[in-house]
Amino acid sequence: MKSSTVVILNNVKINMFKGSMELVVDKWCHIEAIDINLSNFVVKEDNTLSLKEYELIRVVEQ
Repeated sequence: MKSSTVVILNNVKINMFKGSMELVVDKWCHIEAIDINLSNFVVKEDNTLSLKEYELIRVVEQ
């Protein structure tokens, strides 16, 4: 892939796995790669959610 390629993921979900997020892609997922001009796009590298550790809390409804 070129650096100007954007990948669009539809119908995917996130599972919690050992305190981290896991991207789940199944047969219902639609993946599309498009080539666009990203000259004014800046990646926010200080907000990487995949590096954070999460705790899954189960809520029991009454």
